[in-house]
Amino acid sequence: MVNRNIEDVIAEIKALNVRHVLFVDDNFIANIKWTEQFLEEISEMNSIWSCAVSFNIINHIDLLDKMAKYGCKSLFIGFETLNPTSIKSISKGQNKIERYGELIDEIHKRNMMVNASIMIGLDGDTPQTIDSTLDWLIDQKVDTLTTHILTPYPGTPLYADMSSGGRLLDSPISQYNTATVVFEPTGISKEELQKKYLQVYKRFYSFKNIIRRMPRGNGIHKAEYLLFNFLYRKLGKPISYLAYKLNLMPAIGSLAIRLAYKAKF
Repeated sequence: MVNRNIEDVIAEIKALNVRHVLFVDDNFIANIKWTEQFLEEISEMNSIWSCAVSFNIINHIDLLDKMAKYGCKSLFIGFETLNPTSIKSISKGQNKIERYGELIDEIHKRNMMVNASIMIGLDGDTPQTIDSTLDWLIDQKVDTLTTHILTPYPGTPLYADMSSGGRLLDSPISQYNTATVVFEPTGISKEELQKKYLQVYKRFYSFKNIIRRMPRGNGIHKAEYLLFNFLYRKLGKPISYLAYKLNLMPAIGSLAIRLAYKAKF
């Protein structure tokens, strides 16, 4: 694995002339030494940023401290599932299910949001395991959720296995999008899996559960939480439609920035 030159990344951030940055990297901590050096460079830039990390961040609490200190506000983490059988099916041994809650607590204590990613339709998944995973995420007050249906992309070992096992559906390539069932699951019907995908989002972002997941105390910035959960996830479509019709997009964007980075709830 080769990392980008740190000086080039810093120069690119400066050229963007924005305060908020999203680092598009599957694992921001894949090379701990590089990450530590990069954090030192970004420490004086007063940036607000977010990134994706692996569950291994639980083994580097000192690095988590630095990330929080130097402007990180949100971490995207692939928790995938609470089902031990399912986690084995995707060879993600670094994910220690028994420590999921610990990691979420550590991130929240440092005033950062948790964007949990889960995958449904894994071998070993049932309607009950999907429901229990969702219930747990709500109880843990996870801030945001991204859900994916297991997708066997052409050219991957998973695709080859499902093809040889006769489990692939006759689906166009456009449906290989992590939001559509393109194979025959084992512990749940394809129809139920598709339905569960929609139900997960509906339940997680219901008004009731948005309130239940409200960050504890004053530590985590509730402005960002409320903006994302209510205005983006819950009311995003009608707000976008009205804003477009009334030409209010620039004004709404400016207001969101002020609330997210300045307001204290």
